[in-house]
Amino acid sequence: MKVVHLALLLLLAIVQSECFGSIMSERRNEVEEPISESKEEKLAEWAMLLHVSLLLITFVFGFVLSQWQCKYLGESGAGLIVGSLAGAILVVSNGVDKFQELVKFQEAIFFLVLLPPIIFEAGYNMKRRYFFRNIGGICMFAFLGTFISTFVVGGLVYLVGQAGMAVEFGLLESMVFGALISATDPVTVLAVFSKLNADMDLFSFIFGESVLNDAVAIVLYVTLGSFRTQEFTPLAVLMAALQFIEIFSVSFFIGVGFAMILAYWCKRNPAKGGGELEHAQLACVVMTPYLAYLTAESTYQSGIVTILFCGIGMAVFVRPNISQHSRDFSSDLAKSLAHIFETYVFVYLGLSLFTIEQVWDTAVMSVYAMVICLFARLCNVYPCSFILNKFCGGSIDYKKQFTIWFSGLRGAIAFVLALKAREDFKDEHGDTILTTTILVIFFTVFVFGGYIWPLLERFDLRVPPEQSRHNPYHSTINVVQMANQRVEGHEDLVDQAIDDLRQHVSDLQTDMETLALIKTGECSRTWRDELLVRLRELCHDFDDEDDSTWVGEVATCIQPLFTTVVTKAKRYVTLFEEDLEEETTESIQMIQMNERA
Repeated sequence: MKVVHLALLLLLAIVQSECFGSIMSERRNEVEEPISESKEEKLAEWAMLLHVSLLLITFVFGFVLSQWQCKYLGESGAGLIVGSLAGAILVVSNGVDKFQELVKFQEAIFFLVLLPPIIFEAGYNMKRRYFFRNIGGICMFAFLGTFISTFVVGGLVYLVGQAGMAVEFGLLESMVFGALISATDPVTVLAVFSKLNADMDLFSFIFGESVLNDAVAIVLYVTLGSFRTQEFTPLAVLMAALQFIEIFSVSFFIGVGFAMILAYWCKRNPAKGGGELEHAQLACVVMTPYLAYLTAESTYQSGIVTILFCGIGMAVFVRPNISQHSRDFSSDLAKSLAHIFETYVFVYLGLSLFTIEQVWDTAVMSVYAMVICLFARLCNVYPCSFILNKFCGGSIDYKKQFTIWFSGLRGAIAFVLALKAREDFKDEHGDTILTTTILVIFFTVFVFGGYIWPLLERFDLRVPPEQSRHNPYHSTINVVQMANQRVEGHEDLVDQAIDDLRQHVSDLQTDMETLALIKTGECSRTWRDELLVRLRELCHDFDDEDDSTWVGEVATCIQPLFTTVVTKAKRYVTLFEEDLEEETTESIQMIQMNERA
């Protein structure tokens, strides 16, 4: 994992180098006395060194915080602090003039390079069983909840401006701000959930909402932004709604389609020889989701929706058809890329607090925006939870509802969309939108992200940890390695290794008896599941989920709905045929009467 992290840091450095090179070429044409080429290269190298150094400092800072079990500050907050301190130092030392263009963040780099790995990892490594088991509630929060939040925030921000209490945004500006600020990013909350072994259903609600919510917010931002160039009419609103549905549907099928094609290819071309064949297979696994993302973006669909469902599809269909090494490496690579790029966005966000010119005289608007966001989150979570509990058989108690409301942090997506809004509305209040968004992100990350740990402990929303799984060969391998390296004291561990192997012999005897019962049909499902878990552990495969479990659960939920739809469809067809038969009979009778007349 460390090697992968270092390699990816080098990749990020190369990307930044390309970005800085293009910026410096533009700057060379603007200044009256151009700087020499060698000096430009040195400045770009220094800027690149600054970014990579800040990233490494953040990782070390976050590791130390994790080791100390710090409850009130996570790695996202650490990134904001490190970036802010670096920005303040640049301001004090007059370094902003030299580095302001070099450290400039480009939205195109984010959407083409940084965002795809973050979203893909969310789909590829998700706990699919809990996600699909709660897919109805997740979609309720992600779709209906995001729409509620967008229009509540947009409407209240507009009314606050009209009342003269803060900056007066236009209606479209208010709605666009509502869309971008509704994108949640609870990376700090989810990290705490993992550490404390929080309730998995609650985890799936917050995780699933944040993943789909990002996609909804981006598509909603683009849809609302289209009204800058067209008239706001009921027909335009209807067409925008249909466009929203069309983008989501087509993007979904593109992502799943690419995953299915790759799964078919991997199944028909297994990497049996290892070596170069396995490398080629892994390269296809790594590049396919990015190809799906670019395909969606180039056809004016949503790349974020495409790569999310491509990741889920690859986890279900591609993983079983690739080698164990490819599974492990692709999973680690996805995690490393997402970790590095998301941390980088938080570092730059802190850096931008000083390196980008802010509109501090509109701080009152930021205070109103924070209160409005909390109220909109309230209007989102509690009504959706009520509907799920009342009509959908949900069991989201008040503790879980409050935790979901409390977990509505803002982060990378909101920040980048605010940068885009700054350009889209530069002649209006684009700068105010950016400053307000940055302050809201700082507030939610430090306040809500800092107190989520004590909240989970207070509500006791943790589940008992599973018993650790022990491979009986680990002790033997350790003893043999110590003996080969002539490490003193390995003789004292031999007895433990022998005991483990003896226990393993007993387990094997039990396994053979279970297989005999399976053959005769006398083995229960519980015994079969226990045997499967133990054998997967020995095969280094228990990290991969058994998809048959959640597929069965989803099928159980969908089957009644599908049956109802089919029954109603048959009923309508029958009624249509009866009406058609009656009309035909009446027509024949009319013809016969006319002939007689």
